[in-house]
Amino acid sequence: MSWPTFWTKKRSWQSFLLKPLSSLVCFIADRRYTKFIKSKPVFVADRKIIRVGNIVVGGSG
Repeated sequence: MSWPTFWTKKRSWQSFLLKPLSSLVCFIADRRYTKFIKSKPVFVADRKIIRVGNIVVGGSG
């Protein structure tokens, strides 16, 4: 199996300019995930709930 060619290409100047933005987005996503994990459940039902999803009526495309 061979490597994709874009893995070994030299980085462009655009990638260096976007690196700080990438780090900022990663930091924000990590903080939001941590906040979500530490939060309490919003609603706890006293009975079992059955949820049915992905029902399509009339066709899906």
